[in-house]
Amino acid sequence: MYVISQGKRFEVACIPPTGQPTPNVYWTRGDVPIGDQGRVRATDDYSLIIDSARADDKGEYDCVAENLAGIKKGTIFVHVSKPPVIERHPSSLEVEEGSDARMDCSFRGNEYPVTLIEWEKDQTLIAQAKHRSAHRHYFPDNGTLFIRSVTVSDAGEYTCIVKTHEQHVVYSQPALLRVRERLKFSPRPVDRKLELHSDAHIPCRAVGYAPAKVKWVQVGRITEQGAVVRFGQPVANFPSHIRDKEGVLYFHQTRFEDSGLYMCVAVSSQGVINVTIKIEVIVSPVFELVPANVTVEEEQDVWLHCSVRGTPRPTVQWTFPFRKFSNNTLVLLTPSMEQAGKYNCMAGNKGGFKRHEGLVCIKLKSSNISHCGRHVGLQRSFASREAAVVLQMDPGKGITLTTIGIACGAAAGYILLAVFLVSYCGYRRRRSRLAKSSQCVPLQVQAAAGKMGIANGLSLSSVQASGNGELLLPVGASSCNQNSSSACVSSSISSRRTRLTTTLERLQYPREYLQYVSTLGSGIYGDVYLMKGGQLKEDEAVSTVVVKSLLSKDDFAQTEFLKEMEMHARCDHPNMARLLGICTMSEPVLVILEYLDYGNLKHYLQASRHYRSSLPGQHSSYPPPLSPAQMRSIALQTSEAMDHLSCRRFVHKDFAARNVLISSKYFVKVTHLNLNNDQFLAEYYTYRNLVLPLRWMPDEALFDDDWSMKSDVWSFGVFLWEMCTMGELPYQSLSNDQVIDALKRRELRLSLPASMPVQWRHLVCKCTETNSKERPTFGELRELFLAQTSPVQSDI
Repeated sequence: MYVISQGKRFEVACIPPTGQPTPNVYWTRGDVPIGDQGRVRATDDYSLIIDSARADDKGEYDCVAENLAGIKKGTIFVHVSKPPVIERHPSSLEVEEGSDARMDCSFRGNEYPVTLIEWEKDQTLIAQAKHRSAHRHYFPDNGTLFIRSVTVSDAGEYTCIVKTHEQHVVYSQPALLRVRERLKFSPRPVDRKLELHSDAHIPCRAVGYAPAKVKWVQVGRITEQGAVVRFGQPVANFPSHIRDKEGVLYFHQTRFEDSGLYMCVAVSSQGVINVTIKIEVIVSPVFELVPANVTVEEEQDVWLHCSVRGTPRPTVQWTFPFRKFSNNTLVLLTPSMEQAGKYNCMAGNKGGFKRHEGLVCIKLKSSNISHCGRHVGLQRSFASREAAVVLQMDPGKGITLTTIGIACGAAAGYILLAVFLVSYCGYRRRRSRLAKSSQCVPLQVQAAAGKMGIANGLSLSSVQASGNGELLLPVGASSCNQNSSSACVSSSISSRRTRLTTTLERLQYPREYLQYVSTLGSGIYGDVYLMKGGQLKEDEAVSTVVVKSLLSKDDFAQTEFLKEMEMHARCDHPNMARLLGICTMSEPVLVILEYLDYGNLKHYLQASRHYRSSLPGQHSSYPPPLSPAQMRSIALQTSEAMDHLSCRRFVHKDFAARNVLISSKYFVKVTHLNLNNDQFLAEYYTYRNLVLPLRWMPDEALFDDDWSMKSDVWSFGVFLWEMCTMGELPYQSLSNDQVIDALKRRELRLSLPASMPVQWRHLVCKCTETNSKERPTFGELRELFLAQTSPVQSDI
């Protein structure tokens, strides 16, 4: 197609084909030959010339070549453009937030595609959406602009732009779009837990185009048993220590009776809205009796007391898997030298977790030397499960015949229970094999005996002591049902014992077999290396692996390190990096994880930015950008891995592109590289003495330490954004302090790129909802991506 400006000269040449005899070449219009004279003419060199083009010159022109063998034609279409004239300029509008808006722009001139219509907002060009269901969409042929579900940010000045080929661009008069903001809470109040006898305030702010009055009322109370009792009528008269001032509810020296349901009501000429939150007054764990440091002679019983108060009543656990009674007294029966060391009593409720240590020293009978453990400060393991029990007793009294009887009865009952479970679970296991059921397969992991303690967050009921004095990590199901997000069935005690020998042989790996390749970086635990090792995978003679070292002596770091090791051991999904081995015979402790040849996805995305700008012949230096199909595949794979993770009741806490490995076949695995002191230093921030992935965290995780599957879903939404922006830093225009401030106001929002698919825009917004209850589950996300990657699904 050729476009000529009205009144201009146009010339186009025809290159005739070869033939025998030599073809006769001429131009025609409507099968009428064009002569060599006049305003529209053909020349001897087979060119077509149009002088002073007019509107009636529009049409098809054929270059014809013919001889005795036949006829060939080459056709062109000529348009003659004229300056466009806007006949109706867009009109200013005022609409309600959430409603639709439409602006029209009528012009006189050439039709589409010679003339195109575009729109600007505040002198910034609006990108043309691929789908009519987009938030903003305009028709380039007729000039109509649609804005669906108008938001406050859509308010501004809109201009229609008429672009005709070979003519000057014409701008319409600007039209103003005013948005009447709907009445809403900003931010929306959420449930709170207040410490007893503390001062607190809970703000409630309503916004809209009309001024609103905000008031708090109480609509229910919470009983001592935790039941919620709603009032027949709201109570607006608060006790003297509670004040409602301009929408802020102030508490002075909180009391237990303050617990209840509180409603914030906003009233304006736009209407009435309300939100109800639950306020609980709690008492964080307080130790009344802590484990004492004791020194006893060899084989003399040891009593360790631990008494804690709090509201709700704290859950108290020792760092060993033995029976507990209500007052949490731990008794070591005739302890040997191997039991010397520190013992942790941990207590937790809604107010948080606290712990105290007691040091047990064993004095040798043959000398006055006391042995307090080879590594004081780290928990020790037991030679047998019967070496320690927890008895119910009065801490103020000594050992009585009653407590000894309870201890013996508890030990006997435990043995009988174990025998019963061995028989019963053996029967269940045989049935499962015959039925080929999808229940989980047990997996055991040997922890670093004598090198590090059991993590505070592990379930004590699932820790097992082996016969050789080594402490084992909890054993659970090794695979989730791929069609369900529900938690898997726990493995039996008998399964643990039958697999113990095989597991130890498989996971213990000689560190001298590891060959250094490079250093990936460092983190809070220690250095992270890229190494090669033989016979780590059944299908590979030599495997390239990630090796993480534990150099930190910090208790919290050791706890988190052990949690991550347990997670990779218990989750055997194909899109989760597997735990291939551990080296615990000497320091530092090493953990060996799977690696993929393209490295982490973050670096891949950043490198792919340079693919198109590379010089010819050098494209191989950079990987190509991810195609829409590849992005959907990666989203599906990672959502399946995170669904598997959540069904095991694990929380990743650091899900991002930097912790996703990618292969040359675009197969991905979720991992934990923890390179927060090196390559990805800018992506972490130290807050309250913790190194955190600030820009991937929701407010409940940052301020309330409330980590859950829903906080991982928030991170997943940011991960989708990373893929669409080729690995940009989220909120890069904001400093870390500004990000924290926006999280406090619950106003932190990702700036979605124009290239992001409409479906993904909706998903990112849902994943990063401020109310965690409104975020989807990974099971729901998996189903959505599964539908998107089906054969009938069109490209993004």
